Amino acid sequence: MKHLLSAMALTACVGAFAVPTLVAAADMDPKTMTCADFSAMDMDGMMKAVEMMHAASPDAATAMDEAAMKMANDHTTTACDGHPEMLAMDAMMMK
Repeated sequence: MKHLLSAMALTACVGAFAVPTLVAAADMDPKTMTCADFSAMDMDGMMKAVEMMHAASPDAATAMDEAAMKMANDHTTTACDGHPEMLAMDAMMMK
């Protein structure tokens, strides 16, 4: 019972922080989002941001499956590392 209550409390705390992150991702302009903004998000927020950046990019006509979204997220995270002022969209589009 003790573990169940701990798990429920942890779930409630995580849920309380996830909602603002998703809202933050939805409110951001993908063309002006910096790497600092992107890095401050949780995984769900980052995936939503990647989806928004892709939709705003020249490659928007090309559909992205879940694997491509994960790869774009990983690439953006790596390219942003150490460059908080860089635009996240530029980081995602780097080859």
